[in-house]
Amino acid sequence: MPSYQDTRHLLLRTGFGAPQSAIEPVLGKTWTQAVNDIVDAAPTPLAADPDLPNSWDAYNAMTNYWLDRARETPNQLSEKVVLFWHGTLCSSIYKVGRHKMMFDQNQIFRRKGLGQFEDLILDVSRDPAMLLYLDNFRNYAGKPNENFSRELMELFTVGVGQYSEQDVKESARAWTGETVRNEQYTFSESQHDGGTKTFLGRTGNLRGHDIINELLFGRTADAHSKFICRKLWSFFAYPNPGDNVVSDIAATYRASGLNIREAIRAILMHPEFRSAQAYQGIVQSPLEYAVSTFRHTGFEFSVVKPLWMLDGMGQEPYAPPNVSGWHQNDAWLTESAIWAKARFVNGLKWRMMDSDRVPQSKGVPPSTAGVAPADIVDLFLDYLDVGQISNELRQTLTEFAAAESNSYHQKSGLIYLILLSPEMTVA
Repeated sequence: MPSYQDTRHLLLRTGFGAPQSAIEPVLGKTWTQAVNDIVDAAPTPLAADPDLPNSWDAYNAMTNYWLDRARETPNQLSEKVVLFWHGTLCSSIYKVGRHKMMFDQNQIFRRKGLGQFEDLILDVSRDPAMLLYLDNFRNYAGKPNENFSRELMELFTVGVGQYSEQDVKESARAWTGETVRNEQYTFSESQHDGGTKTFLGRTGNLRGHDIINELLFGRTADAHSKFICRKLWSFFAYPNPGDNVVSDIAATYRASGLNIREAIRAILMHPEFRSAQAYQGIVQSPLEYAVSTFRHTGFEFSVVKPLWMLDGMGQEPYAPPNVSGWHQNDAWLTESAIWAKARFVNGLKWRMMDSDRVPQSKGVPPSTAGVAPADIVDLFLDYLDVGQISNELRQTLTEFAAAESNSYHQKSGLIYLILLSPEMTVA
């Protein structure tokens, strides 16, 4: 049977945080059972779309929809995959400028993110947000725009070194006419270059879907499998995996017909996923940390609205910094990001101490009157639904509880220290 730490590791990597109440039902299962239960979990029905006029209220609504869903859903993996694709097949609200389009793109990730990659990338390629973000709506016969064509290959499917500049040009011609009208995808025959193109050795009157087919199943098929599995491994396990690990996952991915669910299952079942390097490989991103913290404290995003704090921590929802997405680990350990995280937790701490604002599901913090410091620590770990912690953290918390004589400050300080502890910030 997997250990407590193995179980916690699995839940952290496939979801947002690992509250003790989520760990307990998994304990006692074999590793294979635990992995399959997560990977094969039934999809959570989609709530009704929020009202999304182009305004700050719309941005709040679509962010709250996403993050509250991530906080609430039993199928944590589905929302973790939405975050992965949002940072991989990137678009940004600041260029797209239409809130509903960005929301709809995330819904594609939600519906298709665990299915066949071919279906996902075709839908994203024709998604209005992507057509605007990478300028394919300006891609006309006789005046091709290469932006989407280049990023499709470099960042979305095969990586650099697998194609020539001429392939970029020929691909751009194939994508002409794939555009947006009335905020919907449209194929414009009059804007399409109907001439013969040669892309990666294939010649014909190629369209966009032919380009995707060639990238995924033609001469770059092996490169694609390794490229996307390297990205998946880096997100779920640790960055910069060895070629042997990537090849193992890519073999399963290819054999499954490019099924993302099966690639993730192979990652979680790989012995290297439970290695020391994997355990120490990832710092939670601000969005992951915020959702995890709200799972432990019972708050809803629609109530607290921490958007500006997420921005300060470096990860504004629906707004990756560029088409390459967010970086990992060191990107979240800057001085400004750490201070923003501390301010975020400080605000939650005061809410937890306010009987009028604390979530009903959580209630006010427990009384510490007459309780020994070590037992006070256990009271607050249980209150915040935190399980096993390191001996070092336990000693620090116990020393704080013993040194602080003011009950109010003792309680609020323990909340603050626990929520900012390594156990809460490292995945």
